Amino acid sequence: MQIKKRIGVSIFLIAMFIIFIRYTNDIHFVSQTGFDNYDVNRKYYLGFNMHKEGFINCKIKNCWLVDKNGNRIKNEDIHYKFYIDESKTTGAVSKELSFKPKASYKDIKNYAIKTDNPNLDLEIYFDKNSNTEFIQGIKITYSFLGIPKSKIKKIESFEVDKY
Repeated sequence: MQIKKRIGVSIFLIAMFIIFIRYTNDIHFVSQTGFDNYDVNRKYYLGFNMHKEGFINCKIKNCWLVDKNGNRIKNEDIHYKFYIDESKTTGAVSKELSFKPKASYKDIKNYAIKTDNPNLDLEIYFDKNSNTEFIQGIKITYSFLGIPKSKIKKIESFEVDKY
């Protein structure tokens, strides 16, 4: 009988720990930058400041643009890539297409967040065929101690000047 009690208490404590981790560790988008108008054949770097809650480091699995139904927007439709900017200095920058990302930009896949306020940076450019009306947000997938989570950040529409 004593062993059954210990097993029951152990299972209860593990379950409480998992619930605690699940609901006290999270990522929130704090701010975003952008432009009023976007030109074709220019690269834009847009910074999204995030805040990590909790004491456990998380790992970003992936990030992509989504439409109003939460479906992934393919890179063939809109040309984009996400980075983590460890220097947190991007804001909103417009560059020529030949511009290379800064050295402080890190690949987002399996990036372990160790600071409280990382910057998620979006590199995006539009060609004359880009349809931007369906871009509704950014979906980020991440995990805390292997527990998967995801979040969608609604973003402002992109007004592209195609003339």
